Amino acid sequence: MKIELITSAPKFVVDGLITNDPGPYEVKLSYSTSLDNTLKKAPTGAGATVWIYDNFNTSEKLSEVSPGVYQTNKNGIRGIAGREYYIRIKTKFGREYQSTPQRLEAAGEITNVSFQFQKDGLKSNAPGQYIDAIKILMDSKGNEKGDNLFRWRWNTIFEARTFPELRTAQLTGPPFPFPEPCSGYISNGSSITKVAECTCCICWPNNYSTKSLISHNRIIDGNEFEKIDLGNIPAGTQQFYAKYYIKVEQLSLSEDAYDFWNLIEKQESGQGNLFQPNSVKVRGNIQSITDPEEEVLGLFGVSGITRKELYITPEVLPYKLPPLDTIKHDCSNSFQSVYTVKPSFW
Repeated sequence: MKIELITSAPKFVVDGLITNDPGPYEVKLSYSTSLDNTLKKAPTGAGATVWIYDNFNTSEKLSEVSPGVYQTNKNGIRGIAGREYYIRIKTKFGREYQSTPQRLEAAGEITNVSFQFQKDGLKSNAPGQYIDAIKILMDSKGNEKGDNLFRWRWNTIFEARTFPELRTAQLTGPPFPFPEPCSGYISNGSSITKVAECTCCICWPNNYSTKSLISHNRIIDGNEFEKIDLGNIPAGTQQFYAKYYIKVEQLSLSEDAYDFWNLIEKQESGQGNLFQPNSVKVRGNIQSITDPEEEVLGLFGVSGITRKELYITPEVLPYKLPPLDTIKHDCSNSFQSVYTVKPSFW
């Protein structure tokens, strides 16, 4: 049976955020694609003119640093609690867009981050199997006044160790040593000899939260949030070979931004559920000035932001980890996303 795909015209997409952190701030412009589009990447919104304004007559024109990616100057406009901000865009086709002004609210305070060991807490890559995990829990406070609408996110980094000098190859006979050149070893036929230091044995894989997680204080009285479940991280030998860094962030949200992330959260939580909510279009706060009937996707967010950074050590586990996995490849090619240079704070 042939299923006919529904085609639709590309829609303009905006993804940007200004916070109380120092700049530069970034705005990404692109166009959506239909299911029958054979392009590997969505078309970018290159060649546009992008401005950020506040309600104190401060403004800045952003620079296009790569196709469709625009940045402020690091010493340019700065997010300040209590001010309102909006973005204005003119594409190379002459179409104009603007976001609704959003007030930057204070971000409150993260008071504590704690961890709980979870036996078989995560699904492994093998079907039907699970691995142990560490659950991340957070306590935080909002502000004395205001709606205290928040979004939470996190990212992690750990130090990984691989053994590319142990790589082998096989032609017709038994396997023979075939170390990767970056390992600092060369093969002598049946053995290996070190000739230099390894440049690819250690790397720093990084990960970040992919689910939207927002406060639900519209139905909770008070401005304190306790034991917020941020998600699980794997408790593996590579992750805890040295130490595990985690950064947790709390971002204040305007009403429009809260509604945007709330819809996304509902869509995510409903996937695979028999009683999942009807699929709805998640619209942001961008409108077309040229054509008010045009549907525009994405969000220009305005957030106060606060964070807490800490390291998790192997002592959080209730047992001693087994010996390190023997991964026989370049470290940077053994994990999905890595830094090959040690982070400055490590």
